[in-house]
Amino acid sequence: MNRAGRRVWTRGDLLCLAGVVATIALQPAWHGWLAPPRQASPWAMTVLALLPWLPVAVALRRNPARGLLWAGTVSLGYFAHGTAVAVASTGTTIERILGATQAVLALLVILPPGFAAWRARRARQLPAQ
Repeated sequence: MNRAGRRVWTRGDLLCLAGVVATIALQPAWHGWLAPPRQASPWAMTVLALLPWLPVAVALRRNPARGLLWAGTVSLGYFAHGTAVAVASTGTTIERILGATQAVLALLVILPPGFAAWRARRARQLPAQ
């Protein structure tokens, strides 16, 4: 926090937020345009893919630190889905590429806050020199 009581966004926070925005942008492109589902409505799939981000958006607005925590939690599901599509999909190559992209974007959301927490914990454990 700065002197005015506002939260200071670190590089890791901004990287995580960029991953959230990119993941949200990927969903309509994937399900609505690049590889629409064969047996379901593209709009329904897009809405279902974006639904988990609603609590994250509310949390980011109210408390950014908690919102980033929720973003990482939601991204775990997107990582699992993206990895499964990239590895085990019998669909087209574009679906595999989109799955791998989703997995990488999820890691972009998950890793920076985790690394920052690890670094802070390690700084507390090291003796003062």
